[in-house]
Amino acid sequence: MYQHERCTAQGLWYNGGINVRQRGREANAMRRMGMFILGIGLGTAVGVILALLLAPDSGEKMRREAREYYEQLLAEARKAAEERRKALEMELNELTGATQP
Repeated sequence: MYQHERCTAQGLWYNGGINVRQRGREANAMRRMGMFILGIGLGTAVGVILALLLAPDSGEKMRREAREYYEQLLAEARKAAEERRKALEMELNELTGATQP
């Protein structure tokens, strides 16, 4: 058997039993995956740098404001949940004919 043999039925070149076209496709896929990962890394780095350069406030102030916003949002959600609970209790009492406590 020759080192380089052509399989005419499939139109493929084999080098010692290895499909040369398939090896080329695998190398191309690995190269594309590497470039994709490199692009993600570079995009992340650029995003972090721009965020640090363009941030209007210091980190401490931004964390404080975010915490205050979260606490305000949580308080509003609790208030809305309590109002909804009361409304549902009243509706349940009307449907069951029970008196309100």
